[in-house]
Amino acid sequence: MLGSHAASLVRRRLRSVWKRLLLQLPLESFTRVRWSAGGGMTVSGSCLCGGVRFEIDQAVGPFEICHCNRCRKTSGGAGLPMLRVETRYYRMLQGQELVQGYEAPILYRPPAYHASFCSRCGSPVPPAEPEGDTFEIAAGLLDDDPKMRPDKHIFVEFLPAWDAITDGLPEYTIDKLYQERRGVPLPEGFTLKRHGEGS
Repeated sequence: MLGSHAASLVRRRLRSVWKRLLLQLPLESFTRVRWSAGGGMTVSGSCLCGGVRFEIDQAVGPFEICHCNRCRKTSGGAGLPMLRVETRYYRMLQGQELVQGYEAPILYRPPAYHASFCSRCGSPVPPAEPEGDTFEIAAGLLDDDPKMRPDKHIFVEFLPAWDAITDGLPEYTIDKLYQERRGVPLPEGFTLKRHGEGS
C-alpha cells in the first residue's frame, strides 16, 4: 500500500498526464455533445463534407433498417438504417441552402418517396424543413450515440441476392409491416411494385 506522500505524487503525476492528453484533443471533442433544454443529451449529425449540420434532443424510434429498393438506391447499400425523431426535437444548424430534394414517382398513392441530400457531397440528409410531427433521419449521419439500437429489418423481400440478414433482428415483409402499422392485412389483390417498374 502506498504511503500518503507516494499516493500524492501518483495523483499529481496522473493529473499531469491527463492534462497533456486533453490538451492534444481537438476542441470539437469537447463541444460536440451538449445537453438539451429538457435535460437530455443532444445528438449531433452531419453530412460527409460537413456543410449540413443538425442536432436532435432525442430519438423516439422506431430504428428500422429498410431494404426497399428506393432506400437501397438512396444509401448505395443493402439497406438504410433510419431513426424516427420528433420534428420539435430537431434543429438544422447550418447548410439549409445545400439541401436538395428528389421526389420519386408514386408507386401506390401519395405522398411520393422523398429523398433529401447534400448538393455538395451527396450524403442523404434530413429535409431542410421537415413536415409533420415526426420524420426519419439516416442513422449513419449521426456523430453521437443516439442511445437506441436498430429494432427490425423492413421490406426484406427487396433484400439483394448478394446480402443476408444475420444479426437476429426481426424481419418484416411488406404484408407483416402493413399489418403492424395499420392493424389490418394488405388489401386483397395487392401487387408489390419496385422502383423503376413502370415509373
